[in-house]
Amino acid sequence: MSRSTVDYARWRKLIYKLQLIAAFTAFFSEIVVNAILYFTRSQGYAPETIVSKLLRYLILTSAINFGSILIGQIILRRIPENSPRQRYVLVMTIAVICIDIAYSHYQFGVTLGIFVIPMLLCILYEDFKLHKITLIVCVAGLLAASIARGLDPEYNTDIIPISLIAYTILFAFSFFSRIIINVLKENRQELLRVEKEAEKAKYVDELNQKNEELAKEKERLNDLTREAILALSNAVEFNDHYTNGHLQRVANYSKLIAEKMGLEPDKITEIYYAGLLHDVGKLGINNELINKPEQLNQEEYETMKQHTPMGYKILRDMSEKTDFKDLSNGAKWHHERYDGTGYPDKLKGTEIPLIARIIAVADSYDAMTSSRSYRQCMESKQAREELIKGKGTQFDPEILDIMIELIDSGEV
Repeated sequence: MSRSTVDYARWRKLIYKLQLIAAFTAFFSEIVVNAILYFTRSQGYAPETIVSKLLRYLILTSAINFGSILIGQIILRRIPENSPRQRYVLVMTIAVICIDIAYSHYQFGVTLGIFVIPMLLCILYEDFKLHKITLIVCVAGLLAASIARGLDPEYNTDIIPISLIAYTILFAFSFFSRIIINVLKENRQELLRVEKEAEKAKYVDELNQKNEELAKEKERLNDLTREAILALSNAVEFNDHYTNGHLQRVANYSKLIAEKMGLEPDKITEIYYAGLLHDVGKLGINNELINKPEQLNQEEYETMKQHTPMGYKILRDMSEKTDFKDLSNGAKWHHERYDGTGYPDKLKGTEIPLIARIIAVADSYDAMTSSRSYRQCMESKQAREELIKGKGTQFDPEILDIMIELIDSGEV
């Protein structure tokens, strides 16, 4: 249960015991006091008067006190556990017992029966509403006891000064108990605030610690990914005898284009790795077909085209579980054309992921400037002219312009 609310059930047994103690104290005090009077004759009562008085008070006070406790317990059973209404039943039962004691023995009831116990319970519950109700009940009970004792000729001579003292004590104790309740509430609120701040600080510390652990784990995973990328890239290069260095050059060209475009450093790194792996799907193509010394026929070409979806499948899990989300996109769509006539999905324009559009330009330039078994490489100038011919049809115009700029500046 939150500390901002009072656990009423926590005090239920304690208050019930307090009720019984008060009732039995009144019961036995009647017996003891009247027994002393009976044997000592100190107040001049006749023995039969003392016995009559004892029996009358025992029956009356015990019936009221124990009856109040019994009724209170019956009511409590009908109230849900931990209900705030429990406090009213418990405290009012105590108040009835105390008023009855004050009515029967006004002299000590002034200081003990009426004021101390009910008001202390109001402080216990830190409840201003209960405090107000208890004050009203105590005032009414004190008034009734004063009137009853005033009508008794044996006590009416000193009833006025005693009543004034009683009411002074009542309101003074009520005033100070209200101050105490207010202080307790403020302290509880401050304690709750401090606890919330402490819990928040603890949560933030734990969150920071978890974030640090996640960051370390993520970095470790990224390191493993980089190693896997290099291993896969080397495997592709080893598998294709005629493209030695092709993947590394495509990766470098793609990185230069991304830098010229002003992309974020993390994105530039990802594009670089995608360049290294754009042909990873060739690992799933027959080695003899990849290294065929002659130009491929149509059927073989269709088979070779399958390296793009194969590359996507190989890299898909790596893309999903690391920071390099676009690795598989670069492998799958780097042979798409800007006019929508490429493969495997005939994507058009900006439907083609940026990473694939960049690699497409870098890959085409390096393919033209690299030797193949069935043709010689082109000069850079001639490859430049071929690139320009594909502007807006095969290549993204913006990316192509950047590549031409890199060629002209000698960076490529």
